[in-house]
Amino acid sequence: MSRVETALEELIAAVIASEEYREYDRQKQIMKEQPELKAQIDRFRQENFELQNSAQADELFDRTDEFSRRLEGVPQKLRWWTNS
Repeated sequence: MSRVETALEELIAAVIASEEYREYDRQKQIMKEQPELKAQIDRFRQENFELQNSAQADELFDRTDEFSRRLEGVPQKLRWWTNS
């Protein structure tokens, strides 16, 4: 096995063992168990993507502020998904 392949396997193992990955996996399981929650998160993610890619500079602040106010209704522990 080459050094690159060995390093890649070590990196994969480190990611899987990380606290961040375990939290990601836990949240993914919650979404599988609650399809309505996943649908809501997907809508927020889609809106976030569209906001970042379509808003004109002069309206970006207002639209971002509106999006942030709507996001306040989402529990903090679920906001992690809106950043992906």
